[in-house]
Amino acid sequence: MQITLNIPDNLPVEMVKNYIHTIEMQIQLFSQTIAQTSNQAVQLRKLFKETQSLPSVACLTDEDIANEIEQVRNGL
Repeated sequence: MQITLNIPDNLPVEMVKNYIHTIEMQIQLFSQTIAQTSNQAVQLRKLFKETQSLPSVACLTDEDIANEIEQVRNGL
């Protein structure tokens, strides 16, 4: 699993503004952010599995997809 952590450019300024000066406090902030991101990834994966299990999704075949693409290309 890969997690991308988008850190705002102004994070060092925000840390100073919010009195997060020590390395320990910074590590704690990063750990909390990573935990939140990880939880969001778990929830998203769960949503994908639930969506994939829907009956309407299970009935979709490669032929159905090809037909829909052809209809879109033909402006239908």
